[in-house]
Amino acid sequence: DSVADLAVADNGLVWIATNAGAGYYDPAQQRWTKFREETTDGGLVSNQVTAVSIEGHTSIWFGTANGISHFQPEQPPAAQWQPLQAANRVAENRIRALAQAPNGALWVGTPNGVSRYADDEWKTFTKQKTANGLPDNFIQAIIADADGIVWLGSNGKGIGRYVGTND
Repeated sequence: DSVADLAVADNGLVWIATNAGAGYYDPAQQRWTKFREETTDGGLVSNQVTAVSIEGHTSIWFGTANGISHFQPEQPPAAQWQPLQAANRVAENRIRALAQAPNGALWVGTPNGVSRYADDEWKTFTKQKTANGLPDNFIQAIIADADGIVWLGSNGKGIGRYVGTND
């Protein structure tokens, strides 16, 4: 498998995004668990998983070639997976990067801009709609620092940042 992204949960599990699905490694048990589109009843919306972001150990977000999948392992099995596809939510289904900000907002990078999910609402930012900060629509890297500043890496146009006042 080709690894696209890794993240470590606060319980020590190492989550992985690959071109053949997603999963995690449990170092204490020395055991791998894999998830594929077929084994999650469509909850994992694509086996081409490009990004993973974790909030604690109870909320894992996967970016894929066909949208976002939200996994909550502490929920009953039928409610663990929630697919989220564009439909007026994110800039595009082809997800390139994910990051969870300290305030709980989920940031999603795509080839057509960056979207933020906070307080049950989506907001999309594009170069055309953003006066300051977004260097390009193709956002392929995101990280949020401890102060809540969200750094956005573009495809060949440098970096931008969101400081919470430039929507």
